[in-house]
Amino acid sequence: MANIQLDLTASLAIQRSGQTTNIAYDSQTLADEAHDEHDARTEEIPDNTSDQAITLGPLTTIQAVLVISDQPVTFKINGDSNGFEARGFLAWGAAITAMTVSNASGKLAVLRLIRVGT
Repeated sequence: MANIQLDLTASLAIQRSGQTTNIAYDSQTLADEAHDEHDARTEEIPDNTSDQAITLGPLTTIQAVLVISDQPVTFKINGDSNGFEARGFLAWGAAITAMTVSNASGKLAVLRLIRVGT
């Protein structure tokens, strides 16, 4: 088993009428999460889909995940009955063993997933 170190830089900018405002900018090092495997893939979630399981790929537990969707979808983590709607999220040190996605956006949702874990 190895440890992973990630340098994370995040910025949030809003553009309106040709004007850009930086809302937040942060940079930090997230280090020493044990991992054996990593996986990157794209998943398609059809419209009117409820609780589609997202495969963990070669992992049994996700320690870090970045998910980016082109449509708003609802995520449920580790069998939780309450989901959260988002177009993406980053979780670090999360111990995710199950994830489902629901799509009621009216369009096909394409998710990019980058996962690290054991």
